[in-house]
Amino acid sequence: MIFKTVTEFSFAVQFFLLGKYTGVAMNVIGCIRNIVFAVVIAKKKSPLPGIIVFAVLTITAGALTWAGAISLLAIIGKTFTNFSFGISNPKHVRLLTIPSGVCWLIYDILGNSIAGAVLEVLGLISIAVGYFRYDFKNRKKEKVQEGSESETVTEESGEEEAKAAR
Repeated sequence: MIFKTVTEFSFAVQFFLLGKYTGVAMNVIGCIRNIVFAVVIAKKKSPLPGIIVFAVLTITAGALTWAGAISLLAIIGKTFTNFSFGISNPKHVRLLTIPSGVCWLIYDILGNSIAGAVLEVLGLISIAVGYFRYDFKNRKKEKVQEGSESETVTEESGEEEAKAAR
């Protein structure tokens, strides 16, 4: 969480220098959110109230720093990230993070943030690799295991039928 917070702070500074104030606001909110959720999770409390508060803060800050449709990308991207903090299933977190990454990638490109665009591309690649390694492969293994279990059941049933026929 520390590295994520440092990264978001760095991007807040970068967006400030680029004059992209919605990006600044979203990343400052992200820094605060990271710290709050680190405490909430450590205390094993429900993240739901925090998710709601940070969703409202995100939308409010987006409205206050509105710079046209480009701002909507940052607002949507950060909102998806906020909601991902309430999900414990890594597969669902990966899937929910994809729209966030795409929104931020477009925001970065339109906002001339080369470093941000590169980071989002790397993040999306990382999500794809994680999905393939943990979700896609596991699904294939489960199907293979299900197939071998049904073959075993069929073999056992066939043996029982053969005994009954004798």
